[in-house]
Amino acid sequence: MQFLTAVISAVLTLAPEGLSTPELRLDLLGAPLAKLSAADRRVLDEAVGLIRKGDHTLALARLSALKNGNPNNGALRVVASYALLQAGNLLGAFDEARKADSRENTSGYICLFLGKVALLTGNTAACDRELKHLANSSELAREVSELRRERQTVSPVRK
Repeated sequence: MQFLTAVISAVLTLAPEGLSTPELRLDLLGAPLAKLSAADRRVLDEAVGLIRKGDHTLALARLSALKNGNPNNGALRVVASYALLQAGNLLGAFDEARKADSRENTSGYICLFLGKVALLTGNTAACDRELKHLANSSELAREVSELRRERQTVSPVRK
């Protein structure tokens, strides 16, 4: 069982070389975060603190309860995706980022975040789709340009 766990962990942490991981930018998640109650915001702040300390498992537990109570809040899914990414779970991070993008109040930052996570997983089609969504984003022009440059270094996966 330990061997299988090690193999799964190794597979989940594989990503194309030279790609940057997305930053957690709470300042760009304003609209969905503004919908949280004061109590939920305190729990989110605690979870972010845990992520910064490297305690991803506990942070994900806190975020799980928040996501259940706020199922349409994409910002919470982005934070959970970031925690999963920091813990080395690329596929889990991609799944959460996709869910964030399908929620209400999707923002350019959520599209950018999904595009970066998609590229890390090798899903160039999803990255390209998000880059199209971001084509006219002036707010994130620098970040979109960086993602576009990184995307050019990764070949599409062939089946």
